[in-house]
Formats: sequence, C-alpha cells, structure tokens
Amino acid sequence: MGNEVEIFVFANKSDVEDPNEIQVTDEEISQFSEKYKIPVIKTSARTGDNVDESFLDLTKKLILKKNAEG
Repeated sequence: MGNEVEIFVFANKSDVEDPNEIQVTDEEISQFSEKYKIPVIKTSARTGDNVDESFLDLTKKLILKKNAEG
C-alpha cells in the first residue's frame, strides 16, 4: 500500500527576488527533498515558470509507472 501515490511538492513564488520575502531557502528545500525523497519543483503562478513542465513531469512519471506495472 502507498505505492500507487506519486508525491511532488510544488514550491510557489520562485519569482520573488527580495531576500526579505523568501520564506524557505534553497538549502532548506534541498534538505527536505533529500530527507523525504520527494521531488520539489520551484514554480511561479505569476509568471508560469515551471508550471507546465511540472505537470508534464508528473504525468510522465505516472505513465512510466503504469507501463512498468503492465
């Protein structure tokens, strides 16, 4: 049980440039991703950066997993 779920974390607001507005550092994101073995993808809803690519990556992963299962 649990193998049928794919988890990605979408970290929004990648477009923020002011260091005072950043809530989570790149180092913290990397540590989280490594600790929990969950991909973290930085995105921006405002600019659309990495939004489409993120969903395409998730879709590809699901298709590959389904094909591997037969």
